[in-house]
Amino acid sequence: MKGLLVWRLVGLIAVIRRALVLTAELAQVHDIPDEVFRRFIMELVVLTLMIVALVVPLVLLRKRRGIVAAERAT
Repeated sequence: MKGLLVWRLVGLIAVIRRALVLTAELAQVHDIPDEVFRRFIMELVVLTLMIVALVVPLVLLRKRRGIVAAERAT
């Protein structure tokens, strides 16, 4: 279980890094064709969905661990 958690965190860091790089690249370009701009936006949307998909299980797992720890304490 810990190995999966580590890889999920590594994936999350990689996706966030790519989103930051993409937005920095987009800020440097001033006159870009509409098609290129759409590709940038589509990639940002996909990266955002990936971030949500990686964060939600982490939050749920953390809440679950808190419930299990509370049950063990009683």
